[in-house]
Amino acid sequence: MAPRNSLPPAPPRSGLTSNRLLLIGLPLLLLCACCFCAVIAVGAWAVSNGTIDNLLNPSPDAPNIPLGSLSRDQGKAATAAAAFVQKVQAGSWADAYALCTPALQRQVGSATALGQAISAAKGQPNGPLKVDGVSTVSAGTTSATVTGTALFGKTPGPVLVELERIGADWKVNGFSLNK
Repeated sequence: MAPRNSLPPAPPRSGLTSNRLLLIGLPLLLLCACCFCAVIAVGAWAVSNGTIDNLLNPSPDAPNIPLGSLSRDQGKAATAAAAFVQKVQAGSWADAYALCTPALQRQVGSATALGQAISAAKGQPNGPLKVDGVSTVSAGTTSATVTGTALFGKTPGPVLVELERIGADWKVNGFSLNK
């Protein structure tokens, strides 16, 4: 007979030991923490830049540029054309004039003259530019043409903006509004 105060034999060890749990669990915990921090950082950036708000509540005056289907340079040209049309739409002639090449500025004469010419031709849109196309643009290309439509009164009309690359910026070198 066995003595009464003896303990039963310990069960055989099987499964994960505490060392194995630490070796597997600690890296997984660190990975999860890093992913969580990255998601928080991207979310904070999107909220602070208004990206989320712009997706959920797009401005009716925001240009419609199909950036996903354009190259980086085409996107920059389209954005410059949309900015010009937006300034014209707002009647911000000095800002629109500043987006023009020096050659076009000399041809037009002044921001006031630009506004008078556009107003006289009934070429001031009352809606944002919807880009339909951008000419092929590559690293060595110094000119681009952006075509699209904008609202003129209650009807859409054609918009053509010719751009020239000056340094890293695209500037308006010519345009046709509602013609």
